[in-house]
Amino acid sequence: MICTICGIDKDEQEFSLRIDQWRARRRGQCKVCKAAQHFKWAQSHRHMTHKNQAKWRNSHRVQISAACATYRLGLHGITPAEKSAQWIRQKKQCALCLRGLTLSAARIDHDHGCVNAAVHRHGTHGAEYGCRQCIRGILCDFCNHRMLPFLEKFSHMQNNLVRQYLKSRPYANVSR
Repeated sequence: MICTICGIDKDEQEFSLRIDQWRARRRGQCKVCKAAQHFKWAQSHRHMTHKNQAKWRNSHRVQISAACATYRLGLHGITPAEKSAQWIRQKKQCALCLRGLTLSAARIDHDHGCVNAAVHRHGTHGAEYGCRQCIRGILCDFCNHRMLPFLEKFSHMQNNLVRQYLKSRPYANVSR
């Protein structure tokens, strides 16, 4: 096929599929030219999209923040009040590194190897959210995404605090 932008004859695999209502067919532009064309368009229209998005986000900041937080907590099966209570029980600090933590920066940690994995909810990008029974506590971003996965993988690196934390389940026997 010949690309309509660069005019070079290329292999059919160099062109993306475009699925119409009735059939699938190859685009006229090769993948490289199409990406360059999109990048050029995005750069020239950047001021419009960013300005409008920022304006809308600024005028709806409180509603967005509350809605996102409530949605994520709902996926874990707890309410904002329960998260706040857990944060206070942990003395407003990360359960592993013991650094001070604001409520907005606090992350719910759960066991991905939970026995109730069949009932776990999945987010938009395939992220798994745990049930109430597998919630272990509240961590900072670093411990939740970097430190804990490392310590779970290499159990010989765990100290008593980590072992105790990994066994903890504050909501295991609490029903709604």
